[in-house]
Order: sequence, then structure tokens, then C-alpha cells
Amino acid sequence: MSKNEDGFTLVEAVTAFAIVLLITTALFPLMLNILAQLEQSKKDMMASRLLYEHIEEWIRIGQRSSSSHQLVGNTDFIFNIDDQDKKACVDYEKRQICIQGSF
Repeated sequence: MSKNEDGFTLVEAVTAFAIVLLITTALFPLMLNILAQLEQSKKDMMASRLLYEHIEEWIRIGQRSSSSHQLVGNTDFIFNIDDQDKKACVDYEKRQICIQGSF
């Protein structure tokens, strides 16, 4: 009885490659979804930060109604502050973040 110590056979190599390919194919859409969620989270964080800064500037200047926009990267952030309703909003990419309070 002789032992084969030459390494993997062609069938074993193709089988291992097929298994790795199946796992990679199954995980690729999941990875793309996670990356898309990460990008959206970054934009949400940026919108919240810019809204906070815009409210601070609005309070410092003492304006009574405000609407402006700011372009960051490829995203256009549109700010609206309503003093009567005590509401500040930022709109971007068909999304909206609003803060309501006493400012």
C-alpha cells in the first residue's frame, strides 16, 4: 500500500475552489448591503451634525425664519427653521431629519 504525498488532486482542488466560490457568492450581497447601510449612516450623521451647527448659527445671528442649503460632497443638504413651530429640519436625498424644541 503506497501513500500519495504529492499534494491535492485536481478533483480536491476544484471541489475546494467551488466551496470557496459558493461561500463568497453567498456573502457578497450581504457585504454590499452592509456597505450601503454604512454610507447611509454616514450621511445621517453628517445631516444631524450640520443641522446642529445650522441651529447654533441661527441662534447666534438671531434670525426668525431661515432656509438655506449646503453642498457636501455629492449631497445637497437643505435646512429649514420655523421659529413659530420651534422646528428645524434638514432634507437630503429624499430623507428628512427634524428637531423640535425650544430654541
